[in-house]
Amino acid sequence: MQKNKGQSSWISLSDLMTGLMLIFLLIVVMMQENTQKTLVRYENTKREIHDALQKKFAYELQSDKVKISQDLVVRFQETEALFEQDQATLSPYYKKVLDNFIPKYLTVLQDERFKENIQEVRIEGHTGNVSQRHPEYTDLVELSQNRARAILRYFVSSGAFKDLPKRDKQFLRFKLMANGFGNGRMVDEGGKYVLNSSKSPQNTRRVEFRIMTDAEQKLEEALRQL
Repeated sequence: MQKNKGQSSWISLSDLMTGLMLIFLLIVVMMQENTQKTLVRYENTKREIHDALQKKFAYELQSDKVKISQDLVVRFQETEALFEQDQATLSPYYKKVLDNFIPKYLTVLQDERFKENIQEVRIEGHTGNVSQRHPEYTDLVELSQNRARAILRYFVSSGAFKDLPKRDKQFLRFKLMANGFGNGRMVDEGGKYVLNSSKSPQNTRRVEFRIMTDAEQKLEEALRQL
């Protein structure tokens, strides 16, 4: 009886360990599935916002003045026409460009499909090479920061922004940022970041509107749970 009782206890313990292993494996599989679903949602959200931007600015994309990347960046080239050399005051031409751009951009930002996924909306200023008035890298950062702020100021003072409901204006003020990068983030002819863009400095002088989603943060949280 003693022997049989011991064997019965050992079998029960083995069954318990097997059950725990199965539960552990089930949890791992479920977490992997959740991570995969988060990744899919992340890609789908980016693609949907990108498609919305492409559709909204279909006419502007026919020229080389505006480009939209897969990273949800609307890029304005021809900075010489946007700002005078070494200046942070918007040109009359650029004001007309923004008057056309802002209402369309706001339509995408206010789309109920995307609002909860938008973490930040960055207005980024990028300059070209140093000049006599701005001889140092930090001078260029200050110039590009002033330009980004000038755009932000014009953005929130536009009629399209002012006509938004109070709640929507508060939402956008919380999301909008203005950043200046000087010439620290150069790009090549294809729009990819490079360390040296001396062959095409005109691609470095630009203004970008960048939408940052919270999907990356959610993906990191899902990965930490694995």
